[in-house]
Amino acid sequence: MQTSAWISLALATLLPSAVLAFENPGSPPRGSGPTTLDKLILVQPDSTGPIGGMCATARGGNVCRSLSDRAADRLDVRNFGAKVDGTTNDASAFAATRSAAKKGQVIAIPPGAVNLAGYSAAGPSDVLWNIEGPAFFADGVTPLTNIGTDLTRSILHGNSEFLSRLDTKPDLAPPFRIDRQINYTGGKEANVMPAALMNCNINGDGTKAPSKNFVWCNQTIMRVYDTGPAAEHVAVNGTAFRFGAPPGTKSGERTSATWAGLFLNQDDTGKYLGTQVGIEVDVVGAKIDTEKRRIIIQGQIANHPDKDNPDEVMSVATGVSLGTNSPNSYIGVGYELTTPYNVAAFDASRATPMGDAPGVLLAPRQRIAFDGGANGAYNRSLTWDSGLLTYRSQNGPIWQADDNGAFTVFGPIRAPVVVQIDSVAPSSTSDPSGTLGEIRYSGAYMYRKTTSGWLRFSGSKF
Repeated sequence: MQTSAWISLALATLLPSAVLAFENPGSPPRGSGPTTLDKLILVQPDSTGPIGGMCATARGGNVCRSLSDRAADRLDVRNFGAKVDGTTNDASAFAATRSAAKKGQVIAIPPGAVNLAGYSAAGPSDVLWNIEGPAFFADGVTPLTNIGTDLTRSILHGNSEFLSRLDTKPDLAPPFRIDRQINYTGGKEANVMPAALMNCNINGDGTKAPSKNFVWCNQTIMRVYDTGPAAEHVAVNGTAFRFGAPPGTKSGERTSATWAGLFLNQDDTGKYLGTQVGIEVDVVGAKIDTEKRRIIIQGQIANHPDKDNPDEVMSVATGVSLGTNSPNSYIGVGYELTTPYNVAAFDASRATPMGDAPGVLLAPRQRIAFDGGANGAYNRSLTWDSGLLTYRSQNGPIWQADDNGAFTVFGPIRAPVVVQIDSVAPSSTSDPSGTLGEIRYSGAYMYRKTTSGWLRFSGSKF
């Protein structure tokens, strides 16, 4: 049989004693080109099937493996009878495919519709279902994104890769994890080495609609349907930072700076006039928070007990710090509250001062101001400077108190009742004690220090 002119076997090697046979191939006419065969059968001693004696070597490889072994490298639900037509019940085919999978193996699902009524998982605990195109459940509408409680990867409509897993236990590993091991052996300094990097490039001339949209390079949405009062749910916990010593060694002191989170909003144009926000936290709810459970930003310090020193104290020097790296930069308002409040704009009543620690600390010449003037003028303020505490208005100082207790009022004192306790009376008009203008009460007399000395005024019954 002359076949060399019209048969081509790519990537195939016949084993010794093998016989190549064709079922009803016919006799191709000369010059008519290759002929399509109905069936190719390879027969050899101890052959177990039509292709049992054929092996193939992968391009670039050096081992000839049987086609049955090569076909088993890729698990496909169609190899176990799945039709993926939305009508046929593919539950048993999916279960059989999973049972044949090895731990950590990928199972392929072609695009289509899947009827999984009565599906029950079997086989290893760790497999990945890879949906290779748009796939739906039997209704043809609901996207196929989960196969039981296994990890599932799919391409959703809108050209988005989707990784999903239905968890029923709280102690399962995360569906997606990135590990980066860094062992320093040299290299340049001041490099940023992220474990993951996302780039969002936005192009537009500022006049078209896309330039007016909100673009979020990263978005996390958590929907909670658990109403249990003991549960606590965190939408984003990507700032958990822990440092320590390698296993089996004792942790030493750390001198390098560490950040649990860093957010940078940087303008590289020098001409940016839009709003720049470092961090925005929005809390949207319903009804009045009578239990005081809604907190926009919460910070809490906790001591990690040291087994060698269980009573070690944990402290934080500064709760919130705002600063600048440029002497010409400044902050307009360090803390701003623009919403009505019904308790206090600032509340430190539940804090316990240690020693003489103040509740509010200001530097000399810094003012506590009251916004009562036009055009944002702070015409009423309280200031301490050079040993004097002064309250002033737009007309100048109203009163002053020095560090020795002397009190000066720059204007009349109006009060319905003034209580004056007795003090030591001057011995005579020439008594050198007292200051000019000082008034003392003693017994039935009032004394006033003048440029001529002390004057005495007597009171009488009436």
